[in-house]
Amino acid sequence: MSIWYGIACVISIVLLIVCTVFYRKENKWLFWLFLAVTVTDFGYFALSVSPNLRIAMAANSFAYCGSVFLPIFILMIIANLCRLEVPRRIMLSMFCVAFVIFVIATSGWYSDVYYTAVDIAQVGKSTVLVKEYGVLHPVYKMYIIAGLLAMIGVLAYSFVRRNDKNIGVSIYLSVLVAINIGIWFGETIFNSRFEFLSVSYIITEVLLLLFYSIVSRLINQLAAQDQSAEKDETTDTDTEEIIYFDNINIEDLDISGIELLSDRERDVFALMLSGKKRKDIAEMLYVSESTIKKHSSSIYKKLRVENKKELMKKVYTAVNG
Repeated sequence: MSIWYGIACVISIVLLIVCTVFYRKENKWLFWLFLAVTVTDFGYFALSVSPNLRIAMAANSFAYCGSVFLPIFILMIIANLCRLEVPRRIMLSMFCVAFVIFVIATSGWYSDVYYTAVDIAQVGKSTVLVKEYGVLHPVYKMYIIAGLLAMIGVLAYSFVRRNDKNIGVSIYLSVLVAINIGIWFGETIFNSRFEFLSVSYIITEVLLLLFYSIVSRLINQLAAQDQSAEKDETTDTDTEEIIYFDNINIEDLDISGIELLSDRERDVFALMLSGKKRKDIAEMLYVSESTIKKHSSSIYKKLRVENKKELMKKVYTAVNG
């Protein structure tokens, strides 16, 4: 088994390098997903060649360090590709839950709530952990199931929206999620000593790279055509210079309607004030340009302006009296 774990580890490292060099700008969550897979596969490999229980437990903890965050990264990639925005407070909550799960899963060093007993054994030339599970072990499985259900929920919502540009993406991602679900349930039912999820993760990475190398570029071209057909934030004939503002506290601006802005609209507004373009704002907030356009339109409506130039004039008046 250690040979197969070693091969999986090498492949995941190669894919991480490829992602970092060629695809990191496509979706920033890709890098974190590929890094988590590399950490997980390295943990599996290190465990399989561990000479004693202490090193085996450390390697097991290392594997959990990557695996507990994998569902979040996959979920964020799916939401991004389906052009759905995940509120920042929900994102923060997910990471907090993942950290708690990690603490529970690696508590075998000092507690018996996850493992009541643990030792090592040799299967062929590979080291495996022989474990007796504690009362909190089902929590990890519930966490994985919750992550898979969240992915299914995002995909279902994307289908319900009936956006023609999202349907093909949703179908492709549904296949990706189905592969992970099938392998995870198969591993659970047959209680295999080999972590087949290490293979599942690599399949997921390859499918995502394939998606970004072919399908995503086509979708981006269609989106660019739509953007060019729409009215921009300022007209082509408007040559008057727009004054931008840095380090302004939005709460201090005396502008009617500003209290109506949502938290995300305030984030977008602050970046607009600093002169950031729609594309830059989208990348910084990990959302699509169309989402930023919707937020901008909502900001204009609530602050009773028609475009960015009028918005900046209103801010200038508020700042300078």
